[in-house]
Amino acid sequence: MYNNYPPQQPPQQQYPPQGYPPPGQPGFPPQHQGPPPQQGYGAPPPNGGYNAPPPQGYPPPQQGYPPPQQQQQGYPPPPQQGYGQYPPQQQGYGYGAPPQNLGYNAPPQGHHPPPPQAGYSPVPPTGFPSPAPPAGGAGASYYGAPPPHSTGMAPAGAVVPYNAPPSSYNAPPPNINVTADVQALHVALKSNTMLNNKKADVIKILAKRDGPTIDAIRRGHDAAHGDLVKRLIKEMSGDFETVLVATALGPGPESFVFWAHRAVAGGGTNESMLTEAVMCVPPHIMAGMKELYPRKYRKTLEAAVRGDLSLKTEDLFVAALDPPDPNAPATQQQAIADAAEFHTATAGRMGTSENTVIRLLTRRNAAQIAAMAAEYDRRHETGTAGTFVRRIDKEFSGHMKHAMLYIANGAVDAVGRDAKLLEDAMAGMGTKDDLLIMRVVRCHWNRIHMESVKNRYQQMYGRTLHSRVDGETRGRYCEMLLAMIA
Repeated sequence: MYNNYPPQQPPQQQYPPQGYPPPGQPGFPPQHQGPPPQQGYGAPPPNGGYNAPPPQGYPPPQQGYPPPQQQQQGYPPPPQQGYGQYPPQQQGYGYGAPPQNLGYNAPPQGHHPPPPQAGYSPVPPTGFPSPAPPAGGAGASYYGAPPPHSTGMAPAGAVVPYNAPPSSYNAPPPNINVTADVQALHVALKSNTMLNNKKADVIKILAKRDGPTIDAIRRGHDAAHGDLVKRLIKEMSGDFETVLVATALGPGPESFVFWAHRAVAGGGTNESMLTEAVMCVPPHIMAGMKELYPRKYRKTLEAAVRGDLSLKTEDLFVAALDPPDPNAPATQQQAIADAAEFHTATAGRMGTSENTVIRLLTRRNAAQIAAMAAEYDRRHETGTAGTFVRRIDKEFSGHMKHAMLYIANGAVDAVGRDAKLLEDAMAGMGTKDDLLIMRVVRCHWNRIHMESVKNRYQQMYGRTLHSRVDGETRGRYCEMLLAMIA
């Protein structure tokens, strides 16, 4: 997983991302063995112990930001951070399985594990496939270790190998035993036996497998019985078909390409879907998208994006197709400079410099954007948390504003953002089923993130996500969504 830092002595008042276990417990990612990043937030002060005053006149870590004066866009305020402890990076939906050895043993609602002991910023629950999976062994993981149902490494003759994906992104682990799942899906999808009980069998398999297992099932089925996605499209229909296909594509580039094309296909653009398909995507997934999209749809991903957008919104989305390094540590010096530049481009002038804000939001990773937001809130407006996001909301409009808020809220409070996006898909007249499917499927790849989103959703809306989805959807489609949420 990203942002694996070496262990240090902990500064005071450091909080973990929601749902993370302490180091040394199952599910905490292995620590990176390289040298510590320089000037990273949360690092011990140079040339001094933890009682030494921080540089540049900062108050000591115990001192938090003042409480927000009002809630921003329906979010409850995130937990306060001690100054110098910027909000942990929580990029994107949690695409990908949970960290190693966690599987689908999700923490119960209300569970809050103790803070991690590492001095550097803790690893965020991004859930994106790891760009550098360990080689071999039972603990090897592409999206995360197989959950308890998986048999892991199987003997020769019982293993379905992965076919090599495009060269620019990493191959999943080669050995996952999915023979029983592949055969069960094949039997269930036979046209003459596609009864309700067989549909239930498809749900049981696809809803409860982690990312690498789903990819192995799809590849194994493709090799033995033909294209799994095409069979799902042939045998199913409507929203049930969509949710099964979206799940069968797994959490890798194939799924991102599916949603990106769906967003621009036909008349008009599904703006929210396109935003969530291309914004905040890690570089190795984006590289896979750029290879897969033209092979499948006979045009480049950039051409597809440009064809549906215009002016500065087009510039924003094209810039997002070249994402920054998610491993780069946030630095104080860069955060202060970026906050000043953001202020000059927005509140500090007549009109808004769109190009400057586009560059800051697309060339900085989530950790650095969170640091910039905290510096901006402290130095350039009221000193109240949340003014950075509110400034974006005030300065921009339309699709461009919503895309920028998706980036900014993802950096500052991804759990709150994703809880709100799920509610938005069900609020008002009629359910936005494609968006609901996209958001549930993506959250469910990372069980830690999903549990955090469920808990936040209940805090924000006074009811469980399970009951809300159950009230908005019907039939097997509903059963599939609830199985992924549970």
